[in-house]
Amino acid sequence: MNKNKIVMGSIGGVAAVAALVLGYLTYAAWEEKVENEDTLEGQKANVKRLSNAKIAPSAASVKAIEENHKTLAIWFDKAFDVASRGDKAFPRLTVAEFCNQLREEAIEKRALPGGVNGKLVDEDFAFGFRELSEGSLPKPETLPTLQRQWDDIKLFVDTLATNGAVQLVSVEKSDVKAAEEQPRPAPPPPRGRNTRQQQVEEKPLADAQTYTIVFLARPLALVKTINEFARTERFIVVDSLVFERATDALGDALGGKDKEEARPSRGRGRGRGRGRASEEEASAEGESEVRRKGLVVDPVTDVPFTVTMKITTYDFGTKASGEAAEAGNEGEEEQK
Repeated sequence: MNKNKIVMGSIGGVAAVAALVLGYLTYAAWEEKVENEDTLEGQKANVKRLSNAKIAPSAASVKAIEENHKTLAIWFDKAFDVASRGDKAFPRLTVAEFCNQLREEAIEKRALPGGVNGKLVDEDFAFGFRELSEGSLPKPETLPTLQRQWDDIKLFVDTLATNGAVQLVSVEKSDVKAAEEQPRPAPPPPRGRNTRQQQVEEKPLADAQTYTIVFLARPLALVKTINEFARTERFIVVDSLVFERATDALGDALGGKDKEEARPSRGRGRGRGRGRASEEEASAEGESEVRRKGLVVDPVTDVPFTVTMKITTYDFGTKASGEAAEAGNEGEEEQK
């Protein structure tokens, strides 16, 4: 054999081997692709089968769900009983009877001790019922709401007087018309977890009434008042509390007043633009000083805080106005 034939044979052999290798690799890649497509199709079929299949929970899971429902119902009953412990039942009154009651009890509340000539309120304080004090008679359908509002306000007044507030400045209550638009919660049905849960889903859980009271109190009386609202059985939420004081007797005694008076004078005589800037800076610093006053106080002799408190009371309908009272009276008569 000559050299050309040997070279050509070698090249042909290498080409054959390369062709076999490439063919094998191509076949392996194709086979892997087919296998992956089959696996993907199988997974799609499984997902479709599971998504369309009916759920068949086990007996253990059903029992666990039932136990959880019972536990939740027991907890709800206990929480509901605690929250509604302060609900009140009011007797049915005529418009004249309610106005007489309001007038007589308002006279008693005006006699409570405080810092306004020895009283908690002014002589003509209306306790949020200015329209009634001016001779405007309420509508009979508003009496249940007015009775509840008056009972709440009496609780606020008694709490302030008991804890040493200086003065009750003002009381604002919810508009009765707005309160009428809110559906009152119906008395709860006979005790039963399913009916109680159904009631919560169908009707509002509680009827809310909002009040804004402004009063004067020193630090100790303010803290005691807030704690008393937290302890009462009536479900009360203090939505906001703002207390401020424009003067600070202790700061003035330590020289704070002299510094505040001397501050604006440093800007005088330096030009109109500089003087204006100094006045603005002094004003801003003065406002910040007012906000900072009261951090250190004498709880006995210091000027009282002006406190603005927004309060919401909740009634859960366990003692519907008038109806529960009459039912209780009838039960007592039957027992006698």
